[in-house]
Amino acid sequence: MRTCDPVARDGRKFSCADPLLVSHEGEEIRLTAQQADAWTRGAFAVCLALVDQRRISPRIPGATPHH
Repeated sequence: MRTCDPVARDGRKFSCADPLLVSHEGEEIRLTAQQADAWTRGAFAVCLALVDQRRISPRIPGATPHH
């Protein structure tokens, strides 16, 4: 888990409450609360669609896998 650092890599200061996405390339993307909410809802909808299509299987920590 990432800890909150109130200074971004480029020296800008930000609130630890600001939502932050970090891409797999390491790019930091700061979002407003409203943008973070929309992003989360969209990502969850995509995950549910992939489960419905049986393209992915959800994994629940501690649960027995169903095959």
